[in-house]
Amino acid sequence: MERHPTQAELINSAIRTVEEILGPELRTQWARASAGQLVGLLKYTLARQGTDSLTRQEGELRATLAALYAAQPALGDVAAEAPVASPLDGLLAA
Repeated sequence: MERHPTQAELINSAIRTVEEILGPELRTQWARASAGQLVGLLKYTLARQGTDSLTRQEGELRATLAALYAAQPALGDVAAEAPVASPLDGLLAA
């Protein structure tokens, strides 16, 4: 099975690319400041992992489906056939 990089690995790679490869080549103060802001944004994104909107959206979806199943008991048979694990579980654990 092929392993995909985690979100943290991808963000850290982008940070290193900007700091180590692009940064030294930037000649203007404006370009260096923009690169610094990009690195700051990437680090902020890395720090926010686990609290992003994907986690919130998955919770909202689960709550909405639970309310739908409660309001429409006939859907219980369909829900029983649904997989227990979320396809988002692997993404959110990264």
